[in-house]
Amino acid sequence: MLLLGVGLMIVGIGSKLEKSVGQGETIKEIKAEVTIIPGKININTANLRQLIDLPGIGEKMAQRIIDYRLVNGLFKSKEAIKGVKGIGEKTYETLKGKIDI
Repeated sequence: MLLLGVGLMIVGIGSKLEKSVGQGETIKEIKAEVTIIPGKININTANLRQLIDLPGIGEKMAQRIIDYRLVNGLFKSKEAIKGVKGIGEKTYETLKGKIDI
């Protein structure tokens, strides 16, 4: 299954067995039910792929964000992302509703 975009948060996972399983039997099929809702990306924990999916953030900028975290520690506020080279006020304005800490 391919999920487009990031910012999805899994809020519940359930599974149902299609048949009861007795001793010595194997499970043949499990159907999973996943509920997802749009969410914000945590800039302190997001991986490269998640950061790239943010508006205005390409692969190089995403790597700069990760490098910034490694050198400076976790972001203390959403606004602190402006400390990353290349993220100014304009880029921050497009990001602020889509990111969190």
